[in-house]
Amino acid sequence: MPPLYEVPGLYALSIAFLYMMYWAKKRIRILEKLGKLNAKQKSIRKYVLNFGLKLGNPFRTILFPFVIMFILNGFYPILGEPVLGLNWAMVIFPIMVIIQPLVEELAIRSILFGSFVTRAEEYKTKSRMKYLVIFLGGFLIQNTVFMLLHFRLNLPTFISGIMYSVFFLDGFDKRTGERNILPAWAAHSSHNLLVWLGQIGLVTTGWVWVLIL
Repeated sequence: MPPLYEVPGLYALSIAFLYMMYWAKKRIRILEKLGKLNAKQKSIRKYVLNFGLKLGNPFRTILFPFVIMFILNGFYPILGEPVLGLNWAMVIFPIMVIIQPLVEELAIRSILFGSFVTRAEEYKTKSRMKYLVIFLGGFLIQNTVFMLLHFRLNLPTFISGIMYSVFFLDGFDKRTGERNILPAWAAHSSHNLLVWLGQIGLVTTGWVWVLIL
């Protein structure tokens, strides 16, 4: 958990990142309409900026991944005593449950993993081996980066990364390259929400065990 003085910086970096992504996508769309996209800009559009925030089917896009991750999180305990007071918890809630999952899914799943998936799709009909190498390589790289960012090289973090990747792939349109990160965002946010509840003392163990016991 970051110290209080780091929170304004985390908010500023997150908002700046989201704004730059929004501005870049808007700028490229304008250039595309004007027919002024050069080869380099087309490459950037193809591998970096083709993420989407479209809603799609609400149940499949948001509710289903949220419910699945919430159920999975309910089976393992959140260890440790409550570490957040209510005031501090209210300050950290937006960045922990909303902004941080969005930024991580955009950067790790949409940009990093999405670039590998887009590249792998080019070889799907040409060379199955190259397709698998690029896809699996990208999967392992993005999940390793995800664990390193959280300073936790453990099985729960790895499994969480797998689940977010599965929901990201579910929202990936292989025909157009559009990347809908809402399913992965919903899953990631549900996990962080349960952790947040544990840190303020509302949940001290997996909620499934609370129901059973």
